[in-house]
Amino acid sequence: ITLKYIDDKPIGDFNHRRCEGHSYPGKYSETFHAPNAHILIIDDAPINLTVLKNLLKKTQIHIDTALSGEDALSLSKKKKYDLIFVDYRMPNMNGVQIMQHLKEDDKYKINKDTPILILTANDLDFAKNEFLRNGFDGYLSKPIDPKLLEETTARLLPSDKVKRTSNHN
Repeated sequence: ITLKYIDDKPIGDFNHRRCEGHSYPGKYSETFHAPNAHILIIDDAPINLTVLKNLLKKTQIHIDTALSGEDALSLSKKKKYDLIFVDYRMPNMNGVQIMQHLKEDDKYKINKDTPILILTANDLDFAKNEFLRNGFDGYLSKPIDPKLLEETTARLLPSDKVKRTSNHN
């Protein structure tokens, strides 16, 4: 693609546009704390793990991460999670296969009833419905909307582990 340089004048205020796009004006403030909750985030892209961890940092949730399905299954044998996020597209084992192992294989029975959310860039309604029909408990499209991430996380965590802050409407 050939690009044409016109001038070096700024084309807009990035911070304003970023806040505008995620429907929360001004400074961010978390809507809940869950210091006794434990979640697992599975994604083959380290940057995606970092982004999700940072988006949830102020909620005080304990977060484990895995870069592959194999790593996630290994962790899931040893520890009970309150919520699991899994990326759909990963090498060797995709999100659907990971979810099937966790829900159907007795080796992972400690997390058999743990809610599992699929993370995907596929934002089409039929894909969302297909994921939910396949057994996922929720769906978030990438790029992740921080407000929706918090709302969904708070809804799916055990209610006794979620303490709403004064920022919750």
